[in-house]
Amino acid sequence: MKIPKQIKGYGFVYPIFQKKNYKWLGTINHKKGYIVLQKNQHHCRKESSLLHELIHMVSSENDLNLKETQVNLLETGLYQILKDNKLLK
Repeated sequence: MKIPKQIKGYGFVYPIFQKKNYKWLGTINHKKGYIVLQKNQHHCRKESSLLHELIHMVSSENDLNLKETQVNLLETGLYQILKDNKLLK
């Protein structure tokens, strides 16, 4: 998948910034409404990181309070299904 410059979700537009040598693979700032991805990670990892942050978005917006372990499990499973079925390029 091409990493977009922004993504719409729950009525908001979240800019997506890519920063070289960023501390984490990705983060989402719910209050300010943006996502940051580490620029110098492998493209597949970047896709997975974006999916991870989108799961955090869904969890936050729906008051699911998913733990990081749960987000990791959902991200890994969903990403693998999308890749196995060639839904990501």
